[in-house]
Formats: sequence, structure tokens, C-alpha cells
Amino acid sequence: MARHLPEIARFFASKVSASHDADDLTARTFEILLGKLAQYRGDASPRTFLFAIAHNVLLGWVRDRRRGDARIELGSVSAAALGMSMTALLHARRQERVLLDALRAIPMDAQVLLELTYFEELSRAEVAVVMGVPAGTVASRLRRAKELLTQAIERRAESPEVAVSTATDLEGWARRLRASLTPGTDDVGSS
Repeated sequence: MARHLPEIARFFASKVSASHDADDLTARTFEILLGKLAQYRGDASPRTFLFAIAHNVLLGWVRDRRRGDARIELGSVSAAALGMSMTALLHARRQERVLLDALRAIPMDAQVLLELTYFEELSRAEVAVVMGVPAGTVASRLRRAKELLTQAIERRAESPEVAVSTATDLEGWARRLRASLTPGTDDVGSS
């Protein structure tokens, strides 16, 4: 499971402002994993099981941040609305900044869905397990998340060309952004 540490750290890094929060959430995820290993039935891959735990840890963290609303849904809050910022990409190319800003501006459940699909390359069935929704729901939510992301990109891009290039090469930008968010990688601007 230690090989998944960078993936889980990256999962949290795009959603919290302070690196110590991402570290704490990552540690909490692995702590919970150790406590739940006996409950693992093999219905999903170990990686999917770990991301499901991370997703639940994120839900708990968001609820704690919004103390008065114990029933908060990730679909009703964005990372930016929670006062979170992402400083890891200050020197990234402008399309990557536009993409990251756009991701942070959409509802967090859409952000998580897109990141699990494009950054972590989970299958739709795995995403369904992580997010606790029927597999058939993932496709429609993914389509809607892409629409929201495209709209957010268009609002943030300096020019129509930047908007089009960022939105049309989502997989390519996701790979480069993933590399820039992964500890120990330096190839932020490479293709």
C-alpha cells in the first residue's frame, strides 16, 4: 500500500491549502486503512479501496471545516469556497494554472470525479466504488463535470485560444498537472 502514498498525497494536495493538512489527511487515510484491512473483502482493488477511504476522509475534513452543517455534500462546495488554495503550481504553464483554478472552482464532487478519472486513471467502475454511487451514474456525472470544467476554464482563460487548448486536451493537461502535483517530479511543463 505504501506505493500508493504519492497518489493519495496528490489527491489531497489539490484540495487543501496547507501542505500539513494534506499530510495529515494522507496519514489519516493510511491510519484508517490499517484499521479496516480485516474488513477488506476484495470486492474492489486495494487501490480503489484506499481511494474510497481517502474520499471519506475528505468528506469528514470538509464537514469539520463547515462545522455547522453536518450534512454538507461535496456537490455544494468548492475548494475555493472553503478558502483553500493551491500554491504548488505557481510556476506552471498558464494552461495548467487555468485548469487547476477551474478544477478548484467547480463543486468538489465534480473535481474528485474528474481527478479520479483523469489524474488517477481509475475505471468508471472503480470511481463508482470510491464515490459510493451506481456505476451507471458515473458516466452522466462525468459528462456534467466536464461541462462544468469547460465553463470554468472559459471564464478563467486569458484568451479563447487558451480556453480551447486547455479544454480540448484535458487528458494531456491532466497528465502534466498530475506530474506537477506528485512529490519528487520536476517535469511540470514537459509534454
